[in-house]
Amino acid sequence: MPERDRRRDDMTFDHGTGACRQEPTSGPRSGDIARFGRFLLVLRWVGWGLIAVQFIGFLLWSGYLMSHASFGHDTAIYFQSWDLIAHGHLLPRNTI
Repeated sequence: MPERDRRRDDMTFDHGTGACRQEPTSGPRSGDIARFGRFLLVLRWVGWGLIAVQFIGFLLWSGYLMSHASFGHDTAIYFQSWDLIAHGHLLPRNTI
């Protein structure tokens, strides 16, 4: 088939807009699209798995820190002072 005729066969005319456009002759195959979709699905599940592992790690680490923390008299004084300063009392007094 001559080049001129093949080009004419690939062209379509849109009667609504009066525009000529060429139909794509090559593009991604459906197998490639399906494979890429599966890849994205696996990647998404790996990401969720990593977030879950990180969350469990944070829970375990928080539990470890809380078991070794001591909220005694000195901690109450420290946090009371910061609370008073945050609320505008720039000369905090110890009431404990």
